[in-house]
Amino acid sequence: MRELPVQSPDFQEEIELTGIDDLESTLPPLAGSEAFAELQARWQKSPAYQILENLSSGPSAEVVLAKELRLQRQVALKRLTQAQLQDKKKLTRFLNEAQITAQLNHPHIVPIYQLEASPEGLMVAMKHVQGQNLRDLIEEARRARFRSKNIPEHLSLSTFLEHFLKVCDALAYAHSRGVIHRDLKPANIMIGRFHEVYVMDWGIACLLTQTQSFENQVELPTLPIGTDLERTQDGPVLGTPRYLSPEQAQGRYSELDIRSDQYSLGLILQEILCLAPAYHGESAERVLDQARKGQRQTMHAPLNSPPLPRALKAIIDKATALNPAQRYADLNGLAGDLRAFLKDEPVLAAPEVMNDKIQRWVFKHRPAILIGLLVFLGLSASISAGLLMHRQQSLLTSRLREQKLNQFLSAVSTHSQSIDRHFLQVESWLEGLSKTLVYYLSKGPASSETYYVNKTFQPPDLAHSDYYGGPTSIDFPIWAIAYNESEAQLAPRMRQILPMRQSFKRLLLRSAGQEMPQSYAQQRQLIAEKGGPIVWATVVLQEGALVYYPGKGHYEERYDPRTRPYYRLADHKWGKYWGNPYIDGAGMGMILPCSMGLYDSQKQFLGTATLEMKFDYLINSLLALADVPAVRQTYLVDDAGRVVVHSEQRNRSFPGKIFPDLKLPNFEQAEVRAAILKKESGFRVVDGGKTLYAFSRLDSTGWSYVVKADREALLNSEAKP
Repeated sequence: MRELPVQSPDFQEEIELTGIDDLESTLPPLAGSEAFAELQARWQKSPAYQILENLSSGPSAEVVLAKELRLQRQVALKRLTQAQLQDKKKLTRFLNEAQITAQLNHPHIVPIYQLEASPEGLMVAMKHVQGQNLRDLIEEARRARFRSKNIPEHLSLSTFLEHFLKVCDALAYAHSRGVIHRDLKPANIMIGRFHEVYVMDWGIACLLTQTQSFENQVELPTLPIGTDLERTQDGPVLGTPRYLSPEQAQGRYSELDIRSDQYSLGLILQEILCLAPAYHGESAERVLDQARKGQRQTMHAPLNSPPLPRALKAIIDKATALNPAQRYADLNGLAGDLRAFLKDEPVLAAPEVMNDKIQRWVFKHRPAILIGLLVFLGLSASISAGLLMHRQQSLLTSRLREQKLNQFLSAVSTHSQSIDRHFLQVESWLEGLSKTLVYYLSKGPASSETYYVNKTFQPPDLAHSDYYGGPTSIDFPIWAIAYNESEAQLAPRMRQILPMRQSFKRLLLRSAGQEMPQSYAQQRQLIAEKGGPIVWATVVLQEGALVYYPGKGHYEERYDPRTRPYYRLADHKWGKYWGNPYIDGAGMGMILPCSMGLYDSQKQFLGTATLEMKFDYLINSLLALADVPAVRQTYLVDDAGRVVVHSEQRNRSFPGKIFPDLKLPNFEQAEVRAAILKKESGFRVVDGGKTLYAFSRLDSTGWSYVVKADREALLNSEAKP
């Protein structure tokens, strides 16, 4: 899969860690602003958080539920006390966890909000996940199975496997960023009230490049009697005894890679299937000895449960192979086999023999089985032998085709996660921009800077831009006033946010892949010639004033920005909204807006802020599925089953006049559209087996990424190793 061409820190290829001594240098300066100094002084007089209750505590840190007073939201605070801060090892681990987790931007990895110091100690603010951890759900399922054969849907094996697949997706992403968790266990997997899944506690996670630093830690201690078998251990053996890989339990840290995490996930999968730990023992030393040798308990079906599926047992055996080389190459392989199992398809870990194939066919065709059996018994011995040989050959061919299908579905799923991360990044930029705007509109003094309105737009840096197709300023935005409003009345309000022009510039530079270059020529090259995913930053005040960055063009006589799609999208609404595409009046073609309502501390509506993406970027950089054969077309489909954008719109030209937002067509294939409306991810084969549609839901927008492929061309292509 091709990486997105966005080079902001959130899209960097390597995870960066800051040492303890350098932590102070990462805090932002106040830049001499009196307004910010006043704000900081006021904040320093009052606490940022109100502690509500204790959630958990341990030797390494404590977690409390708190209310963040500045944003009026509940968060989980993980903090080191002043006493714990004296332990440099704990401090380093705490800092590493915060920095690693904050740089892992994935829907199933708990988001980090803030790292800050207080008189009470060092603390990290993160999303408070309301729900149960996987350990408690497994125990609840075990008790339910003990009582009855019938258990609630949320405790069914299929539901557990859906949760587990989300964990696999999160870890596959972390592995792609060069991070291994090293402490995977059911207690570190949270299931929210609406089935959201989060991988928690990255306290002993490390970069793959760091594993060599543990190579001398091979002296293994004897764990004391009474050691908690499901608590993370500190010292030469890092991790939780019940969920260690053999190489981790033996202290071979220089050998740890993504397959060690896979082994731990295999142990968790066995516990989900059997409702009992894979390592069993009363003492920590006995459990640790089993972990060193990779001696798992024999898998047995729980009480009141059907026999264990052979395919699932094979998947677990492969994921927990003693030799790491015999495990799946990565978690996409493990997840691919699990998805195949859920769809009642063969899995690569358990090649089907003839009996399996027959049993699968019998199960799917039970109404006709008696007739089929009579026909089969009537066949001659020679025909039976020929059929057997034919089936064996068909099985081999089928396995190869299934491998290609799994590779294709994995590529679609992985690419959809990249798209999701990009949309989340745009939302993050918009939220930061909106907070700054609200501050200036609420507390900012009127600036004496010069500003340039529609008809008199002649800033000193105005010059031709090939990218924007006309004279463009990167130092000054253009202002427009609604035709029925007075500039004189709006000017004081407008002057409050004139300093925002520097924030606009920084945002578009980040979008184009750079922080603020020193040279104006470099800045202009990045914004006005190269361009990035964000082409416009727009603010509309409810009084009728508009500021548009970069500064370009002029507006029609009877123009009112409050009638434009990007304003209506978030007019008097809370939250962030992705809108229908519309034709840009400034000549940038089709544009996709994301808007957010602006509200002050008294919940008074102030206006809207919008970031807009160019469709060419969406099509060329987001929709494109590189190096995947037989792809005919790719789409983004909204939650109403309508096509937002598709790959055949590449390089399409549009007239340079303002249109209302476009009416989106329904997705072309009814069966696929019905699945999208049900918020499903998966695939469908249509047109008599000729066409394959794969679709994956994006958590950020609720939209779906859809890929249309020629099924025969795909299945007959060369399989990747």
